[in-house]
Amino acid sequence: MIQGLTLAPLIRLLKLDGEDGLSTELADARRALADAALATLAAKRGPIADHWRFGFETARAAAEPSGDAAPLAEKRRQGLAAMRAQRERLDDLRRDQRVGADAFLILQEELDFAEVTLTDEDERHIEES
Repeated sequence: MIQGLTLAPLIRLLKLDGEDGLSTELADARRALADAALATLAAKRGPIADHWRFGFETARAAAEPSGDAAPLAEKRRQGLAAMRAQRERLDDLRRDQRVGADAFLILQEELDFAEVTLTDEDERHIEES
């Protein structure tokens, strides 16, 4: 019986449980980064500071060990919906020749980068076309 009780801690100690600690390390680092950003914004007031503060607060809360990721997921969902609308509008502008090829590519790249930041890390994959 004693042998069975010591098996689980031994497996964790030897890191044989398949958990490499990466998710914990990422969560700890994300909290530290959010804390640094929030400290910078602490004395700032107004809608711009509030915008950034909200983003960092939701990211920090989601990174807590028992944190609520629902606000971050909703922020991502709404942001991605807005990105889809922007892409559709950009396609319309290009089709109507109100945006040239160079401007289209620059704006498309801006949307790509913004979308990557909103995408969940499990769903992120960048494909070159």
